[in-house]
Amino acid sequence: MNQRTTGAGCPSRPGRRRPRPARGTAPTLLLAAGVLSLLLPQGSALAGKAPNPEYAGNAALTATAAPAALTATAPAVDPVAAIEARYQQLGGPAGVLGPPASPVVAVPHGYRRVYAHGHIYYSPATGAWEVLDPFLAYYLGLGASASALGLPTSAAYTSGRGARVQNFDDSRVYWTPATGAHSVYGPTLARYLALGGSAGSMGIPTISEHAGKRPGVRVTGFSSGRIWYSPSTGAREIRGAILAKYLRIGAEASWIGVPTGYMWRTVYGYRQDFQHASLQDIHERRGVYVRLPFSTSVRTPRASDLPYTYRSGCPVPPSGLRMISVPFRRFDGDDHWGLIVVRADVVPEITLVFKHAHANWWVIRQVRRVDKFRGSDEASMAADNTSAFNCRKVTGNPYRLSQHSYGNAIDINTFENPYVTPSRVYPPGSATYLDRGNVRPGMIVRGDPVESTMRRLGWPWGARWAYPDYQHFSSNGR
Repeated sequence: MNQRTTGAGCPSRPGRRRPRPARGTAPTLLLAAGVLSLLLPQGSALAGKAPNPEYAGNAALTATAAPAALTATAPAVDPVAAIEARYQQLGGPAGVLGPPASPVVAVPHGYRRVYAHGHIYYSPATGAWEVLDPFLAYYLGLGASASALGLPTSAAYTSGRGARVQNFDDSRVYWTPATGAHSVYGPTLARYLALGGSAGSMGIPTISEHAGKRPGVRVTGFSSGRIWYSPSTGAREIRGAILAKYLRIGAEASWIGVPTGYMWRTVYGYRQDFQHASLQDIHERRGVYVRLPFSTSVRTPRASDLPYTYRSGCPVPPSGLRMISVPFRRFDGDDHWGLIVVRADVVPEITLVFKHAHANWWVIRQVRRVDKFRGSDEASMAADNTSAFNCRKVTGNPYRLSQHSYGNAIDINTFENPYVTPSRVYPPGSATYLDRGNVRPGMIVRGDPVESTMRRLGWPWGARWAYPDYQHFSSNGR
């Protein structure tokens, strides 16, 4: 439900205000009682429909014939007479409502009368219906008929899993002793009912619909899942392990956005698609992972994209460089997007290396422009960053221009693959990875997807040098 929020904290529904019915002349209670026998004969026009079953069309959930206490009064010209008729149906002063405590008064969308133990609301469109506790306190707390719930359209009834339910305008309130009262609205309600309502796979509502962490997103919680709604994606439920993962990464506030499809079974487990990625429950790995299809986008950077890595006099201008947006697989198994800057003529080779790494679950810590580290190669290495272009001197040798200045060299997983000089190992703390026989995730070793792809492309590996640079590859071996 894409709605504004009222001061009471509940969503309002622009465009759903009904014209207020004109008031008739209020008859006395005696006259109303006198016409009851004419208003309420069995099968008369004033004996309306039974309340909507929770899930119309589902035989297991369709209500049987409603008892007299649930029979609606049909629209009447006079709201006083209609409300009194319903009151008498419910037993009058000796019934569940007790004695009257107010006259009939106009309220948003209709009329209301207060009784000792509840209220009766009426409009020509809805008929007269009582609201009793436990629904009454919740209804009043939201703003009663002025809230997004609007007017009641049924009496309370029992539905799946023993939930008590009351229908309102395009919404329903569900109550159990364990969960309390919670409301479900509009498109989310339609999807919930399609899944079986409170008897179905989602269970009982436990969190009323509320604004999500992105504009236009609404979220409703249930005992066995949640439903996310937005105008562009519709109402989509998420359950089980995929829901747990989605909540863990930040749900709709995360970079993957809101769900765009329903959960479906694949050869490796369950999958659900979101605006910018998918979540996949991979059974053989016993986990749920963020997944991206391998695709790249390439553009020419501006000088403003390279504030720390390019300056006048560098051997390759921005027009000779390209920024590649590329997916990669992180150490936690999730896919993410990275951005790397290379010389224009090596884009195909660098893309192929990332493609083979991604396809073979070869993990990379992060892929960011060195500008994010203010052009510092040492800071980039300490962050275990994979990068390429950076117009700078060789780290540890201020007299020689680095091959990275030409955009045809790349450093990969800089912590797991240290750079060794005669005097020290970069980055600090990475010396444990000089033991290349103890292969750990992210280490480059001969024959793995990265090294073998680079070798086929003719990009020599810095590990062959007397002082090895295990992170470094370049097209010319420098």
